[in-house]
Amino acid sequence: MRLTREPWLIALLTSLAWGSGSPACAVALRELPVSLVVAGRCGGAALILALFLRGRITTFWTSLSWSGRRKAVLAGALLGLHFLLFVGGVAYTTLPAAVTLVALEPVAIVLAGFIFFGIRPTPRQLGGITVAIAGALCVGFGSRAVTADAPTLGARHSWYGDALAVAAVIVYALYYAVNRDLKADADAATSSLTQTQRDLSLAAMIYASATLLALIFAAAVMPREAHAFIAPGPQGYAAVAVLAIVPTLIGHTLSQVASRLVSPIWIALMSPGETLCSVIVSMAFFGVYPSAPEALGGALIIFGALIIAL
Repeated sequence: MRLTREPWLIALLTSLAWGSGSPACAVALRELPVSLVVAGRCGGAALILALFLRGRITTFWTSLSWSGRRKAVLAGALLGLHFLLFVGGVAYTTLPAAVTLVALEPVAIVLAGFIFFGIRPTPRQLGGITVAIAGALCVGFGSRAVTADAPTLGARHSWYGDALAVAAVIVYALYYAVNRDLKADADAATSSLTQTQRDLSLAAMIYASATLLALIFAAAVMPREAHAFIAPGPQGYAAVAVLAIVPTLIGHTLSQVASRLVSPIWIALMSPGETLCSVIVSMAFFGVYPSAPEALGGALIIFGALIIAL
């Protein structure tokens, strides 16, 4: 069975892989700061791809134009910033709120397509955007706010955490725009590599750039937070390993490759799928259930995303 003939399978596998990310983040954040969680997930994925591809990444990098190299570094920096903001959102608000707001990504992508590429949204897409934004507001007003002095690890709702999650969605749209523009540069790279090898090499470079940004951020904030740092135990390392392998290496790399194999509709469906999978995993393994407003808002966001995608 070829994945190009079964696009629903790509969307399902990616949603399942991404769906494990938020619960694993919540576990890792019990022992590690946000920046090191992001550095670990991106660095681990980049290392695995580097070991698998070996010298092919160097071949791909040297064959890219200077413009392509700059775009690859920028795309990685944006992905790293997206992860920093989203993992921060997981740390400072409820897990259901954070994963629900991520389903706004199709809204952001449609808007980015209009702003950067002149692709006008259809009336149906505008309707979906309106419904999804109403859902986001429902989530935002869903529970009492708490201060942003310390991470709550999903214990209580916080506007601050919600804002971080929404900012992550906006940055992801910018990443999408740069990554889309980068495709032409990647296609023009050396013909001695297969298309899959080029896609995987590009993913490795993006993850490496994201790791660098996370480490720079860690170096900037860790001196002020050293008193709160806890040496991670086996659970923390295991959670970061899961993040590196499942949602990053498998999920994000699969979406990277799938972006040229299947219709954008299926790519847009991955974020609502991620939300559903994350909520199911959180309820099944952690006993974390969405509040009534969060559930209603999540349903509206997913419905709006489906209107946009379909």
